[in-house]
Amino acid sequence: MCVEGKARLYDFCRQYGVPYKAITKLIVGTSKDQLPDLDAFRAASAKHGVADLQLLSGPEAQQLEPALAAAGVLLSPSTGILDSHAYMAALLADAEAHGAVLALNTRVSGGWVDPMPHTATAGGTNSPCSHGDSSSSSSSRGSAMGPVPRKILELHTRAPTASGGAAPAAQGGAELEVSRLRARWVVNAAGLHAVRVASTIADLPRSSIPRLYLAKGNYFSLSGRCPFGRLIYPMPERGLAGLGTHLTLDMAGGARFGPDVEWLPDPGPDPSAPIHVDYRVDPRRADSFYPAIRRFFPALPDGALQPAYSGCRPKLSGPGQPAADFLVQGARGGLGHGLRGWVNMYGIESPGLTSSLALAEHVAQLLEAEA
Repeated sequence: MCVEGKARLYDFCRQYGVPYKAITKLIVGTSKDQLPDLDAFRAASAKHGVADLQLLSGPEAQQLEPALAAAGVLLSPSTGILDSHAYMAALLADAEAHGAVLALNTRVSGGWVDPMPHTATAGGTNSPCSHGDSSSSSSSRGSAMGPVPRKILELHTRAPTASGGAAPAAQGGAELEVSRLRARWVVNAAGLHAVRVASTIADLPRSSIPRLYLAKGNYFSLSGRCPFGRLIYPMPERGLAGLGTHLTLDMAGGARFGPDVEWLPDPGPDPSAPIHVDYRVDPRRADSFYPAIRRFFPALPDGALQPAYSGCRPKLSGPGQPAADFLVQGARGGLGHGLRGWVNMYGIESPGLTSSLALAEHVAQLLEAEA
């Protein structure tokens, strides 16, 4: 997904005018002990379709980045960065141009399969009992299993305030507007809340919903001028849940280090349990950043790191467990949930943004196969 997604992403940025830079990346082995790991990483990458990684010695790497300390590196010439906000705005504009509607301040509070029976006519359309759904004549062609069942989603919308945010709920929830949406196809791409959304759907078996683990990632910005012009990723250390503390650059050239892995309290086995994340960055966590960064940037001055921002990963594997891949779950297959026309997207963490367009194509193919 990542390899295909990267190619699609470059094409999309060029077509829709999304700012991007092909900035390249160095994957760094900071000691001679990691040189075999670099070779193994390069071989594994080639097997998965990444054939452009170039092995450089430490001195060759320092010619590119004089501030870098490395025993050897892999140069990834096709790695780039983009303006993620402009990318999301372009996706939204394209979706709206094709009839999509964005509903803010709205959450899915529950759902179930429409009990109203649907029968296919010889022409492939539903019976007249369509409840005003304008899509019924064009999208209800049934397979040998019959038409895809429709789903009813109950939506709770909060009235927006003058500042654009959601108004606080009044006593008894009077600020909520409750509505219901009838849909044939649903994609649950709710990120951290995908497990919770799935748990509210009456016809999705609980046994098909994976357990969620929350891993917060903190970033620290570099005060002063950044001596690097490329992304710097140390080789992942064995046994760690993340990619290690790496250097990222934004479109303006600002430098940030991270993310670390801060496991949050276990939300427990109940997928409907609420999720609370404190996104503030504790300045004391910088104490562990300095030694990790100085393995590849030994000249990092004391006091140069400032708290920047944090994010939270919706992980499908917990502390000490092997890393889990994305789970794109349709009705069929060994991990399927059995409800045709519904796709769950679980554990979409990094590199989910790079993979996003390829993931979208994969989801569309899943839904078409179930139609």
